[in-house]
Amino acid sequence: MNVLEAIQEFSVTKKQLLTEAERVRAAMQSGIKGEQSFFAMLPSFLTLPKGDEKGEFLALDFGGSNVRVARIFLAGGNIRLERQECKSLAALSAAAENTDKLFENIALFISEFAGARGGMLGHTFSYPVFQTGVNKAKLKNWTKEIDFKFSGETDINLLLLEKLQAVGRRDITPKAVLNDAVAVLLAAAYEKRSKDIIGSICGTGHNTCYYEPAMDMVVNLESGNYQPLARNAFDRQIDDQSAAKGQQCLEKMVAGDYLARLVDLAGKQAGAGDFCIDTAKAVAVILQDKRHALHDISRAVIKRAAALICAEYLGICRYLQRQGANLQMIVIDGSVYGKMHFFKEEMDFFLQELFTEPPKLVSGHGGSLSGAAVACATIMKTDGRD
Repeated sequence: MNVLEAIQEFSVTKKQLLTEAERVRAAMQSGIKGEQSFFAMLPSFLTLPKGDEKGEFLALDFGGSNVRVARIFLAGGNIRLERQECKSLAALSAAAENTDKLFENIALFISEFAGARGGMLGHTFSYPVFQTGVNKAKLKNWTKEIDFKFSGETDINLLLLEKLQAVGRRDITPKAVLNDAVAVLLAAAYEKRSKDIIGSICGTGHNTCYYEPAMDMVVNLESGNYQPLARNAFDRQIDDQSAAKGQQCLEKMVAGDYLARLVDLAGKQAGAGDFCIDTAKAVAVILQDKRHALHDISRAVIKRAAALICAEYLGICRYLQRQGANLQMIVIDGSVYGKMHFFKEEMDFFLQELFTEPPKLVSGHGGSLSGAAVACATIMKTDGRD
């Protein structure tokens, strides 16, 4: 295999993308009925904010690479972040052989950040859970190639509450747990006062959520688990090497360090050089150097990722149209969308290519934290429904 042949492996046609979009729509239709589907269609138990919610809140964002804590003020559709601190997940998980110890470290981090001021806390958690209430979510499994031991009965927010109390912080109350894509959607809905939007994460992981009119609730697709028809030999090798073989197939084609693994694997098999590309940051650097031996392969990998995500969005749009909704805006957060060279450009291209009336792309930077605060405010306004 040469470089041109490797690049061709990542080529997708408009016809293929339209087929993927229809499969996404059909999978959503099956999933919402409780039938077998690629999508978990997880209820968030959160409705959309009205835009007039207010208050002061603590927010925790447990992401794929970092854990952030912030103090946030809401008032009349405006979000003000007073301050925030960030620690790498690697630092917090050092010597943490299990989920219990990890959350003990996170509780200490929150306590140190909060100082003398406690408060209601919203918890954005970007891993799959079985959720039965706005504050009740049992860990389903770890993803993004991390894996801590945990009990099948591990309730994320209950565990966080116990650890906060253990470090003497009974004045900090975890009130809501939500997915990061849900948080991004809620923050945008609060500021834009719109329901015709979807929230999406394009970073270390990939996921999308939307507002389900029939349920008056935001629904989390866990869309990274979709299995595209457009998988190639490189994708299958990455999947075979994964700790979760056969799962999160779309995520392994479009997200974070998986992109680096694809570039590395394709480059080696194409004989493009003896490089070791193991992070999304490394791919971003390559994309800025047209003379790099892996530039064209990296560009092809990024282009396909943007194409598949846009096909996913089209499928969601078609599903919503059948519910009488009209998608106007896609709010996206995540390092791939925010920092990967050419990615936004490719997404703009494929939205124009696939949609008759393309929705507006909006950066949801900071939404994972802000949305956690909005979730708390929404709960307060609905008399603490949980």
